[in-house]
Amino acid sequence: MARSLNCVHLIGNLTRDPELRYTGSGRPVCDIGLATNRQWKSESGEKKEDTEYHKIVLWGKLAEIASEYLRKGMKAYFQGRIATRSYTAKDGTEKYATEIIAEDMLMLSGDPSYQKPKDTSATAAGDRNVGTTTPQKGKFQQTDETFHDKNQAEPEETNDQPDHEPVNVDPDEIPF
Repeated sequence: MARSLNCVHLIGNLTRDPELRYTGSGRPVCDIGLATNRQWKSESGEKKEDTEYHKIVLWGKLAEIASEYLRKGMKAYFQGRIATRSYTAKDGTEKYATEIIAEDMLMLSGDPSYQKPKDTSATAAGDRNVGTTTPQKGKFQQTDETFHDKNQAEPEETNDQPDHEPVNVDPDEIPF
């Protein structure tokens, strides 16, 4: 019996904000650009690096979640399958596009409840990283400029909460 497998696992950084749209029947679909890096040493000992760019396509609730929480530059994991489709370009030539149809996703750039929701206004364009958690030499730095050692217990809750409301997401509705 012959078997085959079409399974892709990618961890990389988003090259642009996700683009959410809806099909004619109202089904959500989201396109994401993802960059993955590879590093190696040549035979002469020289360090080399190569970047691959991937088009990720998500459907349904996963598409809506990705478009709400993911932003350009964030690190994410995608699991899915490779699909190649053909189409006719404006000049009449037949073209091919290879995409990753994602079935699972993990956000690797911190707790999504700390991520600022997408705001398309000009004033918010520079604020997209507000509220994110970023690693810094074994510790985590939060935007309020306090450092928390990962070996210490969580500090007690105070009234100094972030000025944004947490996002209420039903855990049963998240497909990952």
